[in-house]
Amino acid sequence: MINEQQFKQTMALFASGVTVITWHEGNQTQGITVSSFASLSLNPPLVLFCIDHNAYIFPEISMQNHVGLSILSAEQTDIAYRFAGPDRTNLESIIHQRNEQSCPMIEHAQATMLLKIREQIAQGDHDIFIAEVISSEVDTSRQPLLYYNGRISDNAAL
Repeated sequence: MINEQQFKQTMALFASGVTVITWHEGNQTQGITVSSFASLSLNPPLVLFCIDHNAYIFPEISMQNHVGLSILSAEQTDIAYRFAGPDRTNLESIIHQRNEQSCPMIEHAQATMLLKIREQIAQGDHDIFIAEVISSEVDTSRQPLLYYNGRISDNAAL
């Protein structure tokens, strides 16, 4: 079997977009930066994302029925790093809640989706969350933020 270091090096060469999953925890917006995200089904519209069991926010996201998912645009590197850590102060200027569940979403993202969690499956050191896409908004004028070789950057920097 492949060792952990070799597996990390191999997977680092797969470029992916950068997303932020968000929800309300009491009066506060919570969220986490996620690069392991993919479409799963067209009919019904399903996506999946994976969260490490050791993530500081894992217990909270496991209790959610609905979450917002924002596909970050190239100018949102700072937001990706912010949601990779625990600081949730002063988010009002980057959050909107224009959806039927009032889930927080990132302003000026390339796309946003309102998701209903349908299933959570434990596999290895992560859980796979399968979610139905309830609604989405897209902004095709924006370029994507990418995660490649252990770095988050706009596509021009790769």
